[in-house]
Amino acid sequence: MINQDFTQHAHEYVLFESRSLQVGSPVYQATIRDLVTRIEATGRVAQIRSPLDPAYANQISANRHAALLQFNLTGDVNDAAGRVVPVLAAVNAAAAAHP
Repeated sequence: MINQDFTQHAHEYVLFESRSLQVGSPVYQATIRDLVTRIEATGRVAQIRSPLDPAYANQISANRHAALLQFNLTGDVNDAAGRVVPVLAAVNAAAAAHP
């Protein structure tokens, strides 16, 4: 019934990790914010759960060198393969800008 009557969304994750910086670093935070801006600009993401939001602080590792960004793709899960392309491009562009 759920599959038949409710739209299922694809869940996506981006892992941030730095050997030298911790999440509290302004550079680290700017990197996460930049990616959020880039993926929002695609118009294909929803329900972004940023580790910078205190409600999602559990998405930061104990040593504070890794953080997880979670979001859903808009549209039906069956269309996710095509809908994720611009989102992946945004992630790759952010990774290139913030090695």
